[in-house]
Amino acid sequence: MSDMVNFWVDIYTSNRATDICHINDIFIEENSLFVSMFHLPGQFNIGGGVVEYSLKKKKVKNVLYEGISQPHSVMLYKNDLYFCNSEEFSVRKENNILFKCLGYTRGLAVQNETVLIGQSITRHINKLLEKHPNISSDCGVYLLNMNNKLSTFVPIPSLEIYGIIFI
Repeated sequence: MSDMVNFWVDIYTSNRATDICHINDIFIEENSLFVSMFHLPGQFNIGGGVVEYSLKKKKVKNVLYEGISQPHSVMLYKNDLYFCNSEEFSVRKENNILFKCLGYTRGLAVQNETVLIGQSITRHINKLLEKHPNISSDCGVYLLNMNNKLSTFVPIPSLEIYGIIFI
């Protein structure tokens, strides 16, 4: 773990122009910064992850998830961590798959029992067809009711969704 912390510190204290970790999203809760990234520091071949960074101590507090396929849209809601496992076309609530669709998930909002999930068009279709039997070419937002597990898809005339918030 100390090698990872040292590498993390090196990334943010140097003037590198290279996108080493490909950070996608952050979420701040009290003294913690939750970060989703395509590559964990020093672990470029095992996929991405979600880390908790201590804002007080200015170091990685915990690696929450690793080996995640292109994570996006990390958020904490009622002490549960939610994030998009985008390349797997899913959303996770902690260790459980909360939602699975036929497209690239990115953009997430949770309020009460309602979850809004963005789906963007898929960029690397040939690569993803190796993992998925079919892929949706639609862009839009899913409205998921966690109680009854029913969802509705609302198409949006766009190519990509990056973030969603409840207003």
